[in-house]
Amino acid sequence: MKHQENKGMKRVLVAGYGYIGSLVGHLLAEAGTEVVAVSRTMPGGLLRQPHPNVHWFPADLTCRDSLSGLKGDFDHALFAASSSRGGADDYRHIYCNGLDNLMTLLDGRLSQSFIYLSSTGVYGQNEGEWVDETMPVQPKSETGQVLVEAEKRIIHRYQSNAFPGMILRLSGIYGPGRGYAWKRIQQGNAVIEAPGERWVNMIHRDDAARAVLAAFMEGIAGEFYNVTDDVPVRQLEFYQWLASASGSPIPKVVESDPLKPSKRQVTHKRISNQKLKQLNNFKLKFPSFKEGYLALMK
Repeated sequence: MKHQENKGMKRVLVAGYGYIGSLVGHLLAEAGTEVVAVSRTMPGGLLRQPHPNVHWFPADLTCRDSLSGLKGDFDHALFAASSSRGGADDYRHIYCNGLDNLMTLLDGRLSQSFIYLSSTGVYGQNEGEWVDETMPVQPKSETGQVLVEAEKRIIHRYQSNAFPGMILRLSGIYGPGRGYAWKRIQQGNAVIEAPGERWVNMIHRDDAARAVLAAFMEGIAGEFYNVTDDVPVRQLEFYQWLASASGSPIPKVVESDPLKPSKRQVTHKRISNQKLKQLNNFKLKFPSFKEGYLALMK
């Protein structure tokens, strides 16, 4: 992001200064934007990469009183808070209650947009079909249902009060320091679930952050955008390529993966990113998992 691209981004709030939020904040700060990072504790990303344009505001999103000291107006806001890998109740606490608190606080104080980071896990399609933003959201998992409820709250505020909210649905995120499959390949405990034909959808952290910036500049309030790369890949092909590229043994094929997190919904679908790519300011740095993982291996 270049300085001349920073129009309309003088002050931005980032709620949840973690894996995605911290990168968005740093890119904005580098371009001259004042960034207010909201989190309960000092963000690790801010400790590792401090910047004079980033200011930490300590607050618990689920406690409305702790947000009361947040003053002033903002051009944009990003809700990138995490449930810390909790269950449905933890999801509801942060993604519904915390979201409501922040939207109430910012109502009338945003000049341009509010972006909520959701997940392609809200799609329950399971026949290998292509899925775009017009498809129904019917997740089977309870956590996925909570994410749908959070999305509905944003759309309700947009429709009833012109709140400038939009929703980015991210597929499986990987990147520096993160990559479930890559870590398991390295540890030697990766397995392929028979028959290995399930489609996997991914997005590199850098491209996820770039999608947020593009949506800030061109996204439309009340709209949904899928954030994923160009190339869904079958699980078998993905693990075989990852093992070959890293010089690791090809994982064995099993009937079910005993290490898979139980709350994670297993679906079989291909996510389309065509709507996102219509934004003029967005271009994938890593069009497929191959470019992204080769960069990590270096």
